[in-house]
Amino acid sequence: MRNYILTLWLALFVFPLMHARNTVIAQSKCKLEVSNINDFQAFGTLVYYSADFKNLSDKTIESFEYTAVFKDQHGAELKRISEVYNETGGSKPIAQGFTKTIRKTVNIKSAQTVEVKIDKIIFYDGSFCP
Repeated sequence: MRNYILTLWLALFVFPLMHARNTVIAQSKCKLEVSNINDFQAFGTLVYYSADFKNLSDKTIESFEYTAVFKDQHGAELKRISEVYNETGGSKPIAQGFTKTIRKTVNIKSAQTVEVKIDKIIFYDGSFCP
């Protein structure tokens, strides 16, 4: 009975306040593509987002820098966060053709959209692409 009441409460009050959206972003000139962005919102706050980074180059990616831009429903920028994905932080390199999903908790009130821009890529052979 307790599970039934909890399920009913979630279905009526919590789930309508939460949603996830998908956004597809074009690839960078360096052949690292942000192929999918999902965000999770609850009670007017963007709680977390996840982004899929696909390596379309012919090299293994050791690390990359990217910026996530959070905007409200009118397109006004609320916050900008720069992040680094790298092997020294315990992450694995991204081999050719593989995808890495990154999830981040952000808790930004009134944010409706997330845009991800790739700033710099460092390949495993030491070369880089700005």
